[in-house]
Amino acid sequence: MFRKLTLGLALLASATSIQAAANRPNGFTTICKSGQTCMVASPTQVAFGAAGKFVKKTLSGAFSCDVATFGSDPNPAKSVKECSVPDNAAIPGNGGGDGAVTVTLQADAGDGEVELSWSATGALRNVQVMRDTDANPIGRQRIARLAGDARTFRDAKANNGTSYWYWIKYTDAKGVVASSTAQFAQPLRDSSSADECFAGAVIKNKSVDCGGRTIGLSCNKDSEHQPPVLTLINASVKNLRISANGGSDGIHCTSGDCTLENVVWEDVCEDAATHSSEGGTMTIIGGWAYNSNNGPGGKPDKIFQHNSRHSTTIIKGGFTVKGDNGKLWRSCGDCKNNGGPRHLVVEDVFIEGTLSSGLAGVNSNYNDTATIRNLKVKNYKAGKPKICVEYEGVKKGEGKSEKKGEFWNTASCQVDQSDVFSY
Repeated sequence: MFRKLTLGLALLASATSIQAAANRPNGFTTICKSGQTCMVASPTQVAFGAAGKFVKKTLSGAFSCDVATFGSDPNPAKSVKECSVPDNAAIPGNGGGDGAVTVTLQADAGDGEVELSWSATGALRNVQVMRDTDANPIGRQRIARLAGDARTFRDAKANNGTSYWYWIKYTDAKGVVASSTAQFAQPLRDSSSADECFAGAVIKNKSVDCGGRTIGLSCNKDSEHQPPVLTLINASVKNLRISANGGSDGIHCTSGDCTLENVVWEDVCEDAATHSSEGGTMTIIGGWAYNSNNGPGGKPDKIFQHNSRHSTTIIKGGFTVKGDNGKLWRSCGDCKNNGGPRHLVVEDVFIEGTLSSGLAGVNSNYNDTATIRNLKVKNYKAGKPKICVEYEGVKKGEGKSEKKGEFWNTASCQVDQSDVFSY
């Protein structure tokens, strides 16, 4: 009887083991599941599949565990699949090496926040919560330092509509430092106001959270006769993406004060946004704009156009310029009944891409001003790019707005070399 019981238990254990390993080949370890971001330290054979059916591919670095990465679906009948690697593979997300403590992280997005929870196979000395807006661990930032016994953290400073990747960086009891596999989360606002975010909409006297929605019209290269994707009348919009082939004439602020927060332009068409509110202020907070060379919008031009007089454009909060661009901002050089003043304030802005015509263009004869502080330019060198360029503004039909050159510490160019940093 005892022998039969022992044999039965052994068979049960064996069956359980086979079932547990069904979603990965024999001798492989699961590192993430469908839709998650995985990482391997060096070129490694990765298996993707479920229920004994797999495709394999040699990968390196961060990758998404999905059909797009592997090129085919080995088992369409299974909606959840696993990515696994040989047991002896070096996995930066799991510490690597025999006997190392592993940490498994889970990220759950909410409204303006992300709840993190994790488990560990051994004792930890300390824990750091790391975050970035892409899956590459290079450049990630620490947002919290916790005790070794911590197993949860709430990121309450996450912006709705922004894609985040999280890691738990930890030190185990032996002093080994490692990181969990990256986990993706995108907080979204659960609100019907997102229904007001659609291409061609006019938003008036209200603040609308688009919840990360992507909208667009079309893009007829750099034609100035394209309609706006959104029109704001004394209104604010946030957590919005403008599609790469649907940028048209961007967002128009036509009256009152307008705020554009965490707005992403996937590829600027004519302009990202135009300020035409007389006496008003248009504020851009965070987000980014990309402009491709000879892309949908043709030859790269300015990102923000400022037409209205006695008005201000503010760009701040980590807004980032990407790709190939003409200028970040330009006071209209030859508008009908042109004049001024127009004012620009730039604070805490990143220039990751290029600006072939300078960052800001002011009409000094109209008493325009550009105030620039804490500007970070990738690989900045004096004059590359020019930071504040003064022009002679003209009325439409009276000739060309002539460039005077780059200036520092003038009535119009209120910026010092010490306000610009290279990174």
